[in-house]
Amino acid sequence: MAVFMAAAPAVVSAQAIIKHLATSSLADKELTRESFDLSELNDAKTLARTGDVESQYKVAILNHMRGAYGQAISWYRRAALFRHPLASYNLGLMYYQGEGVDVDYHEAARWFEVSAGAGYPEAAFQLGLMHYRGEGVPKDNQLEAQWYRKAALGGNAEAQYNLAVLYSKGEGVKDDPVEGLAWLELAVAGGVDADDQLADMRSSLSQQQRQAAAGLRSQLESQIKIPRFLAAQ
Repeated sequence: MAVFMAAAPAVVSAQAIIKHLATSSLADKELTRESFDLSELNDAKTLARTGDVESQYKVAILNHMRGAYGQAISWYRRAALFRHPLASYNLGLMYYQGEGVDVDYHEAARWFEVSAGAGYPEAAFQLGLMHYRGEGVPKDNQLEAQWYRKAALGGNAEAQYNLAVLYSKGEGVKDDPVEGLAWLELAVAGGVDADDQLADMRSSLSQQQRQAAAGLRSQLESQIKIPRFLAAQ
């Protein structure tokens, strides 16, 4: 079973990130370069300059949308220094992709760690992938598994899938097909397209093992905690 490899992080579009912020005036609003409103940026800057972190993040997003990458990085950094989970994640993405800056995996990992520490599962997932690839961090299956678990317990289905693969192979974790099946069932329930792999894994295990996996899946489900800023989307 091949490791599910997500595509390199996509360029941030406001509709992909802002939807997580139920308290933001930009929530559920599709922003494009065509719909960009300079007056909205100026209004946001007024609050951002007072130290309002959410407004700093909004200014960063609006600058990012209009292609003002230097300003976006500056404002993301201000909010990220206060551990804003999405600002630090977006800042990491810009370094990861070399958007407005030179590609710098080490700096990307630094900001992904800030984001993951602030509770954003996608950042933890990206750190797992970076440890798998050895991008700016050691190539280390144990650290890869640790970050996937953090992301998986935050509800990230792709991390749940990758964790299932590691358990099925015994890479970075003990070889445990029961736990692998439990995580794979969660991943498929979360939307990962892995029905064939799930059928193969189930058929390779005994009825007793499948029952144990079902029990473990229930335990893991009870431990999954979706961050509040994501749960409202």
